[in-house]
Amino acid sequence: IAHFGGRVFDLTHLDSNTTGLIPRDKSESYRVICIDAIQKILNGGGKPGEVMAQLHDSPDRMFIEMPLDRQKNEFSSGNHVEGDGSVIRWDPGMLESGPDATGATQRPAIIGLVHESLHLAIAERLRRIRSELDPSDPNSMVTRKHQEMLKIAGGEQKHIGDAPNDEEVFAVYLENQYRKTIHVPERVKYAVPRQMPK
Repeated sequence: IAHFGGRVFDLTHLDSNTTGLIPRDKSESYRVICIDAIQKILNGGGKPGEVMAQLHDSPDRMFIEMPLDRQKNEFSSGNHVEGDGSVIRWDPGMLESGPDATGATQRPAIIGLVHESLHLAIAERLRRIRSELDPSDPNSMVTRKHQEMLKIAGGEQKHIGDAPNDEEVFAVYLENQYRKTIHVPERVKYAVPRQMPK
């Protein structure tokens, strides 16, 4: 396991082709890429930088996994919380995204890491406050999740029309803040266009 700032940011190196983790012989170069990307996000400031700093200071373990099979596009990005750790799946070679204001559907890969870290921040917060929620109220989690997103974003977020849920609206809103920081046009749609087979 590689460490960054005293926290686990990198992979558990397993010799298995079914885990989604990278093989040992590629682990060092990926670790360097991850550390460089995390440092850039921290240095970029704004809300995305604050979120990464909070994840960085978390007492829990945070892993960044490299998907094994880019050709199959398996787990090209994603996140989940399990046990005492959190996982982001991030491929630094994956440039595809929903279209930006110019219509482009490719962006720097670091933006994908920013986007997934925002989802992870929400999941981490909800895990910590789960005991405070009212189990008899089915809307308790939804309401609290919305409140936590407002806290992180600093208020209501600009809506992306085709975003499937409020959490994606939140993630794209703050992703766009980071895009401004690195002078990349804002993302205006959530969905990645797919070519129809002929």
